[in-house]
Amino acid sequence: MKKTTFVLTIFLTLISNAQPTDNSPDSTSHIQLLRQKITTYDDPYVFVIAHRGCTANAPENSIKAITDCIELGVDMVELDVRKTADGVLILMHDDTLERTTNGQGKVSDYSYDELTQLALKTKFGGENAPITGERIPTFEQAMLVAKDKILVNLDAKADVFNDAFNVLKRTDTQDHILMKKWLKPSDTALSLQTPFNQVLSMPVLAHPKAYQSKNYFSAIDYRAQLETHPIAAEFIFDSLDFAYQISQLARQNGVRSWLNSLTGWTSAGLGDAQALKNPDAVWGMFLAMGFSMIQTDHPKQLLNYLKKMKCEHLPNCKRHLTSMQFDR
Repeated sequence: MKKTTFVLTIFLTLISNAQPTDNSPDSTSHIQLLRQKITTYDDPYVFVIAHRGCTANAPENSIKAITDCIELGVDMVELDVRKTADGVLILMHDDTLERTTNGQGKVSDYSYDELTQLALKTKFGGENAPITGERIPTFEQAMLVAKDKILVNLDAKADVFNDAFNVLKRTDTQDHILMKKWLKPSDTALSLQTPFNQVLSMPVLAHPKAYQSKNYFSAIDYRAQLETHPIAAEFIFDSLDFAYQISQLARQNGVRSWLNSLTGWTSAGLGDAQALKNPDAVWGMFLAMGFSMIQTDHPKQLLNYLKKMKCEHLPNCKRHLTSMQFDR
């Protein structure tokens, strides 16, 4: 506990000393500023990523979930993408329709035109979730909404990466995307794979005991992947020891560490529910370890927590928070 408190104190000092960034209309574009920060490991900026969009008042993976994130000031939205029967890329997490829509059956059995007749259920859906007026969007529609306003993390639910890259080229949003792919220690680095080497990309590196995989990799097993210097790496783990070890390896190689707060199964049982009760014990602890990208189902609360941390160390905090996009 003393070590964590000491490291958290150092982190707070770093974030409180971060210089305000010019975000005026004549300066570098919003997307370019975010890209500069994400590719600069020493920048203490903490990225807030909304899981399937901002779902407090919108269905997951909907256009409204994206626009709500833009209005909130979230840095990045994570979107799930899969393909319809006629090859259209849409936003949809599950391979079936029941949880999130008023339809039934497999997504891959329907054409896009057929799917446009369905309505999305509110928030994360479920059997009794109310139906909304929101429709299933295409990936292209989502990227056009996000353009110039927010970064997008592509969570592909099948091998749709090349098709997704074609959408990015068509919408001129290649610089808005962060692609990711699950890798084992022996897999080829993303920097040598197409189309990952043409956009910002990161590996997903797992400590798979969390979901009873036969493969059980230690932090050291992933050293070679981190030594290829991706801009970031998403870590899934059921052990805080692994989290600490892998985040230190990432730090040594100048790689940003991505945390999935969420329900806790991807982060040693410490998720959003615990963070909302005691943010220092969850978000604060992982920030102290060196995690600088946090995906959450509660982006507003995480943003407020980061602002509060900065306010405690910055005399003119209120002035900065109202005038500087990046000075949380």
